[in-house]
Amino acid sequence: MVLYVHHYYNDLLFQKLFHNVKEKEIIEIDNEFGAIRDVTFKYKGIDWQVIFNPEINDEEGIPYH
Repeated sequence: MVLYVHHYYNDLLFQKLFHNVKEKEIIEIDNEFGAIRDVTFKYKGIDWQVIFNPEINDEEGIPYH
C-alpha cells in the first residue's frame, strides 16, 4: 500500500502514526527545505510505502488490491 502524508517527516510523527512496524527503511528524498522521506515497512505481513511530503500532488495514494 502507498500512503501520502502531507507533512515533513519526523520520528515523533512517524511513531504516532505507525508504531509496531517491522523492517523499516527510510530513504531521504530531499532535506534542503525539510525532511521529505520515503519510508517502507511491513505491518501484519503487508508491505507499506509512506511518502512524507507536504506538497500536494495528483499521484494516486492508497492503491487497494
